[in-house]
Amino acid sequence: MSESTPEPIDTEESTPVEPPTKAAKPTETAAEIRKGLRPRTARRFGIMAVILIILIYAFNWFVSQKGDIFFPSDTSKMIGALKLEESGSQAIAITPDGKITASEGYVAGKSDRDLAWDPLGNRLFFISDRKEDSFHIYRWDPQRNGNPDQKSIDRASRGDLVFDVQDNGKDELVGLVIVRGTVQEFTPRTAKSQQVMPPTRKASGDPEGGSTGTFELLYKRFGQSFKSARWFYNRRYIAAVMTREDKGESLIIQDSMPDDKGNTRPPQLLFIAEKISITVDPKSGGLVFSLTDVLPLLGNDGKPLVGEDGKPQTYPFNHGLFRMVEKDNSLAIEFIGPTPSREICLASPVVAPDGNSVMFLAGKYLGDGNMDVQSLISCPLVQGGIKSGTPIVSGNVTDLSFSPDGKNIAYIKQEGGHQAVFIASSDGSGAKNLTGSAGDFASPIFSPQYK
Repeated sequence: MSESTPEPIDTEESTPVEPPTKAAKPTETAAEIRKGLRPRTARRFGIMAVILIILIYAFNWFVSQKGDIFFPSDTSKMIGALKLEESGSQAIAITPDGKITASEGYVAGKSDRDLAWDPLGNRLFFISDRKEDSFHIYRWDPQRNGNPDQKSIDRASRGDLVFDVQDNGKDELVGLVIVRGTVQEFTPRTAKSQQVMPPTRKASGDPEGGSTGTFELLYKRFGQSFKSARWFYNRRYIAAVMTREDKGESLIIQDSMPDDKGNTRPPQLLFIAEKISITVDPKSGGLVFSLTDVLPLLGNDGKPLVGEDGKPQTYPFNHGLFRMVEKDNSLAIEFIGPTPSREICLASPVVAPDGNSVMFLAGKYLGDGNMDVQSLISCPLVQGGIKSGTPIVSGNVTDLSFSPDGKNIAYIKQEGGHQAVFIASSDGSGAKNLTGSAGDFASPIFSPQYK
């Protein structure tokens, strides 16, 4: 029996067997797909859009701040002051219980000076040569007490930094500072300054500099360089004290409002005296100033004004306290009062926050603008108010300041061989020595947040 040969398989005609598969899901229609994805996609796009808007806003805000970002601080229990070292001074903060916080980064022998709180009380500004030979502006957070930020960038020395007493902190912070003997506006955010006195070509609106040159000649007749400056009446005016090359100081007023032709108004010389102190009423914005040993007034030619007898015109007083008030869009001077004699003078007025009273130092006149302080006096801030003056603190008192609510005062007084920081009620009662024997101090100023 023979074996049969198997027939070959025809691969071309055979059909491969596919493995079994799961049953396919019914195909979704396009409308069903859109219906299922639309809410989720919308949420995603919405979130992405919100995030993008936030990032764009944050970037633009950061650029506008020039990187100058800081957090608010609680300084409601702080008084800024200077601690006097053997050959310098350091910015500090003091609490009502006498705790002292010293600013970091201080270098022995260097001088911190010219303290000024920003209007919201978040930072304490001061001027110092602690990093370079020239004096720069620094900004310090006494609550967190990190190293103060240097806020001026060139090598010019600065002095007498102040902020507008009518500033409520809502607008960009701008101050006045003395730079190279001129008055300049300083913006901490940008760390830049712009000259305002004498007016520059840009300020005067004269591209050729003709009026600017005239102003420079006038200012040179008034004084050699600026010593201090203050805004008053909502920054329309700047009052400035200039040191004179020959003798004494000049009080100058610059009106920032152009005249009818759009030109910068010329400065006004008000008084010349051996010493002039200026301050501003925080309530009305009016200027208050004291004159110590007033000198004959000069004309625009720089020469003393003379009377019919050919002699220099003199005033019927030697020392006085004044204020400037705005009436009918112009300024008028009110005489708070003179001292009773040449031997008794007054200086350093400070106006209460409510604008109702002014405190000042009174003492024996020693000549050349100097005085032996004998008491701190308060009187109503009205014409002739000095007649109702009341002694508040006796002795050698200096560096007075008011608390924001006007209920307390801080000052420097000699006690126990030290220049101590005192705090008292505004009537002088309840005086307390905050620094005791911790050293010598100067320039106490309440934080605007103080309670």
